[in-house]
Amino acid sequence: MASPTNEASAPPAVSKPSKSGPVASWSNQVINNPSGIKCKDKRKQIYAKYKKAKKENKKRRREETKKAEEDIPEDERPVKVQKTIENMRVADETIVEADDEEVINDAETDELSAYFKGQQPKIMVTTSRKAIGAGTTYKFAEELINLMPDAEFIQRRNYDIKEITQV
Repeated sequence: MASPTNEASAPPAVSKPSKSGPVASWSNQVINNPSGIKCKDKRKQIYAKYKKAKKENKKRRREETKKAEEDIPEDERPVKVQKTIENMRVADETIVEADDEEVINDAETDELSAYFKGQQPKIMVTTSRKAIGAGTTYKFAEELINLMPDAEFIQRRNYDIKEITQV
């Protein structure tokens, strides 16, 4: 048997990375994500540097685009279109436009189209076939007509409602 002091049974030696390689990549990771740093002061300092560099980069890019735009004459500059929900929406065949022929036809034939066009509604007041207490019923119908403009009173008699409304 091999003795415990035998060098062959010892685990292989792990080589430590050089300071130039892994540390450089580690520092890039820290700058982008300083949450791995345990020291609060150092973390704040690195994050402040990151924010400052980001702000300066943004300012520099803005100035470059402004200078590039100044070189182009005003009439040749591209028109900047403001981004809205409507013009950013992806075209979809299920969305119906307001000026579509089918929508216009539906609006014309709709039973409530007169209401939406603002036309005055027709109001008809009538009684039952056998008005009980005819004097009070007719007085009530007269009050309703006075309350509602353009209301019309028609005595029911032996007519059906469909016949009265078609006249």
